[in-house]
Amino acid sequence: MSAGDELLRFWAKQIMESLSDEEAVGRITADRFVVLRRNGGEEALRKDDKVLGPVRTYFMDRGKENRVLLCGGVYVVTPADRQQINIDHMMDRASMEEKKVRDTRNEGYEFYNPEQWEKGKQVADIINHLPAAIKSGGLHVWYQPQVNYETRKITGAEALCRWDHDKVGFLYPSDFISVLEESGLIYDLDCFVWDKVCQDLHRWNEQGIRRSVSVNVSRCDIREDRDIPGQFSRLIQKYGITPDQLRIEITETAFAENPDLLISNTNKLRELGFQVEMDDFGSGYSSLHMLKEVPVDRIKLDLHFLTSSGDQKKSRTIVGCMIQMVELLEMKMIAEGVETVGQAKFLHDQGCSEMQGYYFYKPMPAEEFEKLREDI
Repeated sequence: MSAGDELLRFWAKQIMESLSDEEAVGRITADRFVVLRRNGGEEALRKDDKVLGPVRTYFMDRGKENRVLLCGGVYVVTPADRQQINIDHMMDRASMEEKKVRDTRNEGYEFYNPEQWEKGKQVADIINHLPAAIKSGGLHVWYQPQVNYETRKITGAEALCRWDHDKVGFLYPSDFISVLEESGLIYDLDCFVWDKVCQDLHRWNEQGIRRSVSVNVSRCDIREDRDIPGQFSRLIQKYGITPDQLRIEITETAFAENPDLLISNTNKLRELGFQVEMDDFGSGYSSLHMLKEVPVDRIKLDLHFLTSSGDQKKSRTIVGCMIQMVELLEMKMIAEGVETVGQAKFLHDQGCSEMQGYYFYKPMPAEEFEKLREDI
């Protein structure tokens, strides 16, 4: 028993020394520990092997022949678990997997939900490789042209990011934006995109071609008060471009999170001469209140009303009323996500001429965008 107690103390010490401030360990009974770890993919497994290796050879390192066999079960926390935390549920399922390993008289560990582990590995790969991708050129800024439906001329573009990831492959924004927001790294990506867009605008100006580009600002950048107006002011001075060449897109969900901070940032940006756009209008619950409170220059209408299921007659009525309301408020409007000629004609008939979407152009690399004619 004394030898067993020494082993348990050594084991606990090994685990605790390896934990970060966000991780925890507890002894639940006898020789069983439960550990709360961050999902770090293969790197986390290698870290655990370093911790458990000396435990496995504890007696052998002290001149005995006994090897300690360690069995484990892993339950990977899901987004649903974070909404309703049930520790007993997680531990029961991890114990089920641990018992499978123990009953086979083997050692090692099994996963209760391996598919969730794979997702966690991808998240870790995204987070860990962002700095290298920024330096190596794995991140690319693409442009989706914006068109005036009446004149058929290109009026601008929206800057979008694509990631050619060394391990995961080609990634779209939906694959990594939310991950970077949750990990606190979205500002690093945004700064990279803003800088690259300003470089391109400077180059085009030098060629005698003036363009305007919409760039996205994450709601996290607003929430964390990153001095967005100061950042854009420094960029236009650095690259010798004018404020009217940058349109600053802020999603309407940022208003729900911190309206006072959003209004303050918006006012400062407009005072500096930048145009501010409210992105994804109509997709959230703060839309009408936001229109009353936030001073923006242009609204980007989310076309989910025309593409989702439900009563299409009502959908068209809602969209038509939105367009009229924005016009009465003396704001500009652009519809994004236009995919069919029917949608384009309907929007035009309702008074919206500025459009963006696959019906006109898909997002494309800068070199392809540069080759486009101004009219289509």
